[in-house]
Amino acid sequence: MSEARPIPNQRMMAAVHPTAVRRRGALHLVRPATPDGSETSDGIGKSMVAPLPINRPVAPPRDVLVNLVRNYVLAHIGRPITTAELVAVTGVSESSLRRAVASETQTLLAPFVTNIRLDRAHALLSTNRESRSISALAAALGFNSTRVFSRRYRLRFGEAISETRRRAVNLHDYHPGTKK
Repeated sequence: MSEARPIPNQRMMAAVHPTAVRRRGALHLVRPATPDGSETSDGIGKSMVAPLPINRPVAPPRDVLVNLVRNYVLAHIGRPITTAELVAVTGVSESSLRRAVASETQTLLAPFVTNIRLDRAHALLSTNRESRSISALAAALGFNSTRVFSRRYRLRFGEAISETRRRAVNLHDYHPGTKK
């Protein structure tokens, strides 16, 4: 074991403790022995050690953050949703949220929210039960403009809203083994 050497800076040594020494780059206290042979500690060592952060929040995994965003958007699909709301829901910073969405979905946050709305529209239109007009459906899914809704739907699914609706009607009217 290397020999203890006094701290070279006398002012620092006096500020720390009169018996402080440095061994292998670490600061140690040399405790004097009491008459009965035991070492004493006056709490100086404890006061010199900074407490570790115990209650530091740990960010949830990225897939969990993305699911939180998806569920929140679906629960509030009919109204505009701000990034601040999503940050509050997930409990992480905006940059952490954006990174999580980008890494999990390979898209940015705003298009991710739009895609959730469009996927919901596609699911509704793919059934024979959706009877609302395109403008009513767009408003119900949080789109301010029917034109924007139609354009983004076509870009995402490669077909017009009316084509999806027509295919759903034809699919549900088809009964194998019967003649028309």
